[in-house]
Amino acid sequence: MSQESPKIIWETALDSLRVQVSTSAYDTWLKSSRGVDFDGETFVIQVENSFIAEWLDKRMRSLLERTLAGMLNRTIMVSVRVISSVTENPEPNEVFKKASLSKNLTSDSFSVNQQPAAYFTFDHFARAQNSELARAAAVEISERPGQTYNPLLFSGPSGIGKTHLLNAVANQARSNGKEVLLTTGEDFVNDFVEAARHKAIKEFRDTHRSPDLYILDDIHFICGKEKSEENLFYTFNSLLRFGKQVVISSNAPLQQLPFTHTKLMSSLSSGLTVTLDPLDKSSRVSILAFKATRLPIQLGDDVLHYIASRPYANVHQMEGDLNKLVALSTLLKRNPDLPLATQALTTDITSANELGPMSGGSIIDAVAAYHHVGSDAIVGKSRVRSLVLARYIAMYLIRQHTDLSLSEIGLLFSKRDHSSVIHGVKKIESLLSTNTDVGSTLDAILNIISTKNTI
Repeated sequence: MSQESPKIIWETALDSLRVQVSTSAYDTWLKSSRGVDFDGETFVIQVENSFIAEWLDKRMRSLLERTLAGMLNRTIMVSVRVISSVTENPEPNEVFKKASLSKNLTSDSFSVNQQPAAYFTFDHFARAQNSELARAAAVEISERPGQTYNPLLFSGPSGIGKTHLLNAVANQARSNGKEVLLTTGEDFVNDFVEAARHKAIKEFRDTHRSPDLYILDDIHFICGKEKSEENLFYTFNSLLRFGKQVVISSNAPLQQLPFTHTKLMSSLSSGLTVTLDPLDKSSRVSILAFKATRLPIQLGDDVLHYIASRPYANVHQMEGDLNKLVALSTLLKRNPDLPLATQALTTDITSANELGPMSGGSIIDAVAAYHHVGSDAIVGKSRVRSLVLARYIAMYLIRQHTDLSLSEIGLLFSKRDHSSVIHGVKKIESLLSTNTDVGSTLDAILNIISTKNTI
């Protein structure tokens, strides 16, 4: 398939997309598009105007990339371009008219629905004292939506499992045949603004008031945005009136959220609020023991208790230290015992000068160890998403911390050319501005290299 022309590949993709979206969504946003270029990683789609381009980029990018990735068996990035010979800025209503004579789009056309992360299931959720009630409530409403705790609100600081639980609810409910809308406070606001801008409020309402389960992450983002709050209030009222399940998360208890409209807080107060408390030592031990069962090496109880005794604000920080220990054990070919854990977790980099000399090979080895894979997987041809990201991270770090040229870096990665390295480096630079997890991963890998050079 990858040897076919972009035109043929895209025509095949359109056949698949036709059955994944509504007829009006297909006719409005996809029907006139064309595949015009493909370099093995980025697939270029050409559309008639900037309005369609913006819509595809913001609303359908993940669907387009998943569809192409499934066809080509590799990770694909989509780039949407506008045909220069046609009008760049058509009237929005002219675009909407293509959907139907009445200008009514279906909910599929306007949906900002996210795909739940496949890994975020109840089976992969580390059970601990601080989150046991939250997990039990999540399981209950995923099996019997609208019948018990409605609405259900999870509150607590970042990084303690709220988003995991929301995705687990979505995954479980969808497997039971329920229609689920999973979105965020930020996407709700953006979607509402877009709807108002293009006079499509009815379609916005239809989208957000139709699912069996409505899951909203980070409701605190909406606080203080008066019109968005008002529309969210009416959305919740409609959903609850028809027995639909509402699930929400926030970074603070309901009473502490600075809502403009007290009626929204009152509506949410009628359900169950479950607070996920900061991690105590017992919870940290339980979570570490659960995660240790999925590691390629065995950790003793003394090591788990040592890691758990350290102060962590969230699970991500603790998991980062766990990964650091495993990576150092692999790189140094030492057992992950208490002496190594003590050395690994009390050694930290304080400046770039303390990193010491680095080679492309040492960086690749550290990235591989951090991701629990072999170095061959990092430099190889696999297009598995997690490996592609790890490969880009290795390229970025080598570019930043060695004197190797782009072509020399490419040679380390199965003789890729310099353009592939540029693409990988730019991808990480882009993610650093939007994804804090990537920055944390880079810091953790540099920390591993520094510690390895110190121990």
